[in-house]
Amino acid sequence: VTSAQEDASVEEAKPAEVATVKEEVPAERSCGAAVFCEEDGVRWYLIEESLKGNFGMPKGHMEAGEDEFATALREIREETGLTAENWLPLGDYYPSPAYSDERISLYLATGLSAGAQSLDFDEFLDVCRVPLMELVSDVLNGLITDGKTQTALLKAALVLNIQGRENR
Repeated sequence: VTSAQEDASVEEAKPAEVATVKEEVPAERSCGAAVFCEEDGVRWYLIEESLKGNFGMPKGHMEAGEDEFATALREIREETGLTAENWLPLGDYYPSPAYSDERISLYLATGLSAGAQSLDFDEFLDVCRVPLMELVSDVLNGLITDGKTQTALLKAALVLNIQGRENR
C-alpha cells in the first residue's frame, strides 16, 4: 500500500466515523416563550432576572414524551406562575448552528392568568415587568445579550405591530 492509498482510505473512513458519532448524540431541544400582557394602555414584557443579573425569557428542555408546545406551556407555568390563553409560534432559534444541533422553539404568549411559580431547586428567578419598547431599545443598545431572548423580543415586537397594535 502506498502512502497515497493510505491517505485515501483514511479520508474515506472519516465521514462514516463522524456520522456514527453524530447519530449517538441526540439534538438538544428547548422551548420558551416571550410573555406579554397589556395593562393601563402599556404593553409589558415579563422577563426573568437571575441572581447574576442576567435577563431572559422562560425556557427549558423538553422532557420525555413532550412536544414543543407542551414544553413551552410547562416552562412558563413553572418559571413565571402564569398560564396563557393565546399562543403564537415565532419559529425556531439555533444558538450555534455551525457545531450544534440545539434548537429552541419560540412562542408568543398572551392572555395571561396569574398563578404561583414552581421553580427547580437550583433556579432563582424574579419575574420583572418592563415596557416592551424599553426592552427592544435594550436589545438594540447591547444591554440584553442573550440571543434567544433578543430573537424572541424582536420577533414578538414585529408580530404585535403587524397585528395592528401600536407600540407604547
